[in-house]
Amino acid sequence: MNQSSNQSSVIIILNAFILNVLVNAEYIYNSIGFLYNLKGMALGLIIILLIVSTIINFRKIRFNILCLTMLLFASYVVISYLYITPATLYGYTKTIGCVVAFILITYPLVTTYTMDDIRKFLYVYFVLDILLLIFVIFYNGAYDISQYSRLEIGEINPIWLARLVGEVAIMTYFILSKKWAVLKYVLMTILLIILLASGSKGPLIALLISIIAIDVFYSNKSVTLKYLLKTYFKSILVITSGIVFIRFVVLNFFDLEYIISRFSILDAESQYGELSRMNLISRAVDYFFENPLLGKGIGAFGVLTHGYDYRRYPHNIFIEALTELGLVGFLLILFSISIVFISFIKRVRLKKYTEDHNLTFRVLGALFIFYFINANVSGDLTYSNMKLFFFMGLLNYAFLAIKINTGRT
Repeated sequence: MNQSSNQSSVIIILNAFILNVLVNAEYIYNSIGFLYNLKGMALGLIIILLIVSTIINFRKIRFNILCLTMLLFASYVVISYLYITPATLYGYTKTIGCVVAFILITYPLVTTYTMDDIRKFLYVYFVLDILLLIFVIFYNGAYDISQYSRLEIGEINPIWLARLVGEVAIMTYFILSKKWAVLKYVLMTILLIILLASGSKGPLIALLISIIAIDVFYSNKSVTLKYLLKTYFKSILVITSGIVFIRFVVLNFFDLEYIISRFSILDAESQYGELSRMNLISRAVDYFFENPLLGKGIGAFGVLTHGYDYRRYPHNIFIEALTELGLVGFLLILFSISIVFISFIKRVRLKKYTEDHNLTFRVLGALFIFYFINANVSGDLTYSNMKLFFFMGLLNYAFLAIKINTGRT
């Protein structure tokens, strides 16, 4: 496969814009009416492009086992909705979401992007994310900035805001080179302040783990405490100094004791009572044992906990799959995610890629890990964690798009 660009810049920008709208719809756009209405249009365009690209590039398309497992998963979800679930409304929403997840996994495969195209796509997507974040902040205008509450912008859920901020932080960290060091540190400082003020521990922890994990994966040295200190000391010192300066000198919008309580797992969870994650997970496991093979039906968790069709979930996609889709659905989603993770580890160990190719894998790998962790602590199996499937699809295609010196892909 020729590694030079195979698509025009206009097509890449168009694809990045449409996909950015689609995957951010439930995160950010739901608080902005006219933008949220673009979700259906974006999905329609992706379906049309999927069909047209499949027809045009049919002989070039290379499907793999991930497409098969996700097709089986989406098909089983449809069967669960038609024949098992008592949740006709929420179940329908989740079924559509799972079908969209399959589309996001499949769509990159029919684009015939080269590695250079994927890198350009990520750059455009990065810029669109920054513009979206700036737009959301200035458009809403209504901020709940208090020392003793989470930062809220408009009606956007602080967790979803924190996820977008974490996503931008990952791309900032890996994409901005040394010559952009000042801008990099400034952006990282601002983004981490927003993360702290949001009180969302899941995205913050996921951000730190994903960046460190990728750096460790790609390190040629033994990972020791000395290595970690040497690698991150300068960055931590500069960013921490920036946070302290802004917190105590420029602004005064979050109380340190409140933030500490928000990031303490036991304190943060205790305030939710029966709706705490641990309680919901415990109940979900109990429901799983009532029908372990096929599950209670897609979207049924709310019916089980409330007695009527209601959007409720245990904030862990694996536990959710066990409860609603049984071992069949659980194994399909587990296998799909495992395929991507194992394939990524294998590619990292080869260490035969160019600097640009490594950058692409670092960014996609970090975003995949970031959203995988988030999917296990918040949100449901559908649109809330749609970005997990989005970056799985991009990473999966990158595996197929690249060639190394030995000729293996």
